[in-house]
Amino acid sequence: MIADNSGQSQVSFSHLERAHVLGQASTVQHVRVHLRMRLSQHGMRHRPWLAIDDRSWLYRPFTTSLFLVDGRTGLTERQAVQLATRLRQLA
Repeated sequence: MIADNSGQSQVSFSHLERAHVLGQASTVQHVRVHLRMRLSQHGMRHRPWLAIDDRSWLYRPFTTSLFLVDGRTGLTERQAVQLATRLRQLA
């Protein structure tokens, strides 16, 4: 967002509110806008993140911020170790 990058937080937030209303048809976009609104309210625009999910199609192709698990079996012990490593790398 141009307003966000130039330090105009009120203008940026109003754009996010509008995107929130316009993005209602897409759950992914709806959640993404909610997260950006929350982060911008608290002055945390860019933070490292990691999503843990069993549905890769909800995320951009080849995203490095997704830890994929099997929805039928859940998190295995081996994956738990890998997840802990990935979470340490975020800090």
